[in-house]
Amino acid sequence: MLILRPRNISLTKKISIFFFLVLSSFLIFALILFFLKKNPLLIYKTIFFTPFYDFYSFSEVIVKSTPLILTGFSVLIAIRIGLWNIGVEGQLVLGAIFSSIFSLYFTKYFPSSTHLFFALFFSLVGGALWSFFPIILKLKWKINEIISSLLLNYVAIILMEHLYFGPLRDPMGFGFPGTAIFPQSVWLPRLWHTRISIALFIVLALILLFYFFLKKTPTGYKIKVIGENPKAAQYAHFKQKKLLLAMFLLSGAMAGLAGGEEVLGIHRRLQQGLAIGYGYDGIIAAFLAQKNPLLLPLVSIFLSILKVGAEEVQSVFHLSASFTQVLEGFILLAFLMAKTFSEFKLTRVKTVKN
Repeated sequence: MLILRPRNISLTKKISIFFFLVLSSFLIFALILFFLKKNPLLIYKTIFFTPFYDFYSFSEVIVKSTPLILTGFSVLIAIRIGLWNIGVEGQLVLGAIFSSIFSLYFTKYFPSSTHLFFALFFSLVGGALWSFFPIILKLKWKINEIISSLLLNYVAIILMEHLYFGPLRDPMGFGFPGTAIFPQSVWLPRLWHTRISIALFIVLALILLFYFFLKKTPTGYKIKVIGENPKAAQYAHFKQKKLLLAMFLLSGAMAGLAGGEEVLGIHRRLQQGLAIGYGYDGIIAAFLAQKNPLLLPLVSIFLSILKVGAEEVQSVFHLSASFTQVLEGFILLAFLMAKTFSEFKLTRVKTVKN
């Protein structure tokens, strides 16, 4: 019988295992491309060099990485306390809806200088509200938050489609499914004549604050203990339910902020094209970052390079841009295998027959 046993190996060997398995994932994907009668070398060249052709191309990588950092951050916050927030996509949508409703109907009640602040604030509220239901079900009736948060994604997307096809639809939009353009007072300022908004720096500041919060505060220590050893936290009489609730709501708020950033900084209206999988990609980003918030921006930029490169591949090689999701899956599997093989070894154990 084969069993896994813990082992200690050097950092050099761990890195070698990681690079070998990730390289293997690219080779396997290259074989798939070859059987599809596509040149894998040209496709890889297109994926990894297109984003660096010029500054604008690279700026699109940053544009796509900003919501991805936030959704990855949302998932990571929940993971740090031992929860899984799979409802990030729906929370992103609710954040966008709340921000849109404020921008369209309530700005007239506030000074223009506060419009952007409140639009972002309501995106936080929307995301937190949508995360409230799964965590309450978890704490009150021990219903698995993975299932409940996942199912709420579909409810949120249907609600959003109902709103921009119906009550919030722009009457002057010539049938286009979407709201009217928001007032300029709620637009996130863009930088360097690109679509990069100041949300990027807001996101990075939030990540740094969260990192120091975990490292330097007693509450951060309690969160670490609850996430890694709930029984030890129970013996220490930590208020687990309150912290679980607070962290899951914070996780939802960050997802909602991603939705607010998209509608206020990129689309400047609520329309089709918002729910394109950033919430699910955030799960991959959080996992590859290994619960370290400081690694999230790097991982998100890498995944965004794949996305921008895939769009070019779609136009040049007539290959669906969604093929990068297959590559992302291979990379994630390689990462999981590398983690397993670096921490455990297969050992044959003789079974004793009675």
